[in-house]
Amino acid sequence: MRAAAVLCALVLLACTPQGITQEQAVDLAMREFGSAATHVEWVRHGQLAQFSSSAAATQSPDRPVWAVRLAGSWDGPCPDTPARPRGFCAPARSATVILDLEDGEVLEMILRG
Repeated sequence: MRAAAVLCALVLLACTPQGITQEQAVDLAMREFGSAATHVEWVRHGQLAQFSSSAAATQSPDRPVWAVRLAGSWDGPCPDTPARPRGFCAPARSATVILDLEDGEVLEMILRG
């Protein structure tokens, strides 16, 4: 019975990310976007390549990260085109903040419509 309890504890420990906590990841992500974020849609931990296809993700695809998806409204610059001469897109409605799981460094922010 004791061996089973030890095994269960080891399995839980192996599945728990080491580094910043989920709460810390959410706090850091919310700080990045201030009052524009209305709420957290989801929080996940995994490898960088699961959440990003950026150059950083191709160089370090296995890097452990937190990804925090926020809902809100953000205006962002866009390239000038004949259809959009002012250079601004429709506001983004979600933002994914990708943070280094170990130290909380913001690696990437992805805005989506």
